Amino acid sequence: QKKYAGEFVTMATAPVYGNMYNKYALELYTGILNNPAMAETIAARELLNRTTPQTNAWYVWALYRNNKTAEAEKQQAPTGPARSILTANELIELFGCKELPCVQLFMKDRSRDFVHAKKGEFASLYRSAVTDTSGRQLVIPMSTLYVSVDPGADWRMAHTLHTKALSDQLLQEFAAAKFILTDSVYRPAQQSFVYRYRSSLYPGLVLYHNKTFSPWKARGLYYTVTWPCYVFELFTGK
Repeated sequence: QKKYAGEFVTMATAPVYGNMYNKYALELYTGILNNPAMAETIAARELLNRTTPQTNAWYVWALYRNNKTAEAEKQQAPTGPARSILTANELIELFGCKELPCVQLFMKDRSRDFVHAKKGEFASLYRSAVTDTSGRQLVIPMSTLYVSVDPGADWRMAHTLHTKALSDQLLQEFAAAKFILTDSVYRPAQQSFVYRYRSSLYPGLVLYHNKTFSPWKARGLYYTVTWPCYVFELFTGK
């Protein structure tokens, strides 16, 4: 029976089927196959794709089976996400992380508001509608935090917001931290101008902010982007 279950999930989780059979894979990974870590990974992906009572229940059950009782109880608490983006102070603190495990530990303390979808990808649990270029309403996470984990790639960590209102809110927080616009430069990869800000309170930091339809190249939520994205990044300044 375990042999057939293993053969089923191998076929059912093939890329050609997408997420079609995740429900059954979850049942097998938390049951006869006894692989709760894989179940948690799949459940987190489902929660990112669509936040519903069912996907939340799958995620909680996977956490329990993976012996993460405290996280499971926190996840099933009646209160929902309290906010949809990180603060300017949190991003400044995150700037100190130069490796993915540091980011993961930081975001673990914020699991009420953000889900760790897969390696290097975090998304707001708060979802709402945005309007794309054709006028359609899309219900998506209000923000993401993505980290570059590709071998040989430069370290890059970006907080991407999906409404101008949220972008304005975060810009105001950086303004309160004395970040002032200094100049701009065109970034071909994102097909947009990037605006640079510096602060006398943080002389070693440069804030980059831009509006783009290409925040990341073919990754996670950003395979086909039809809505404006507002990207915040911090870099070492000279």
